[in-house]
Amino acid sequence: MQFLSWLHFSDLHFGMERQEWWWPTFREQLYKDLSILHDQAGPWDIVLLSGDLTQAGHQNEFEKLNSALDSLWDHFRSLGSTPQLISVPGNHDLTRPPSDSPVVKALQLWEKDEDIRKLFWSSNSNEYRELICKCFENYSAWTKNSTLPKPHMSISGFLPG
Repeated sequence: MQFLSWLHFSDLHFGMERQEWWWPTFREQLYKDLSILHDQAGPWDIVLLSGDLTQAGHQNEFEKLNSALDSLWDHFRSLGSTPQLISVPGNHDLTRPPSDSPVVKALQLWEKDEDIRKLFWSSNSNEYRELICKCFENYSAWTKNSTLPKPHMSISGFLPG
């Protein structure tokens, strides 16, 4: 029987106000707790990061996230664990488009306008899909450029993440 061991983090919100002073203290305690958990549960195969990795999806927030994750993976390696990273973006991991954009206004009619939904899903290249991909381009660049280990078999979906 084979087992898959995983660890899940959510809502890291890198870039959040006042994070500079609380993250070092939190990180120290997190590493202690991970060491205890690792001793009890063994090494992890996968680390899942779900939603709101950053506060507002800005490039500098992803840089801060990357730095923290590099340090976390160093800690994993010191414990004898080399997990692969799987991430899914949240609503804070995108840069917000102007609210007066015609495409944004149209997407606000998503529930009421079946034509918008049909067009959105009918083609990879339409103004609605392009806007969504642009909003998540910092997340997409981060996942593409991250040096953290990722599963060898991963398939990109219709949308970022």
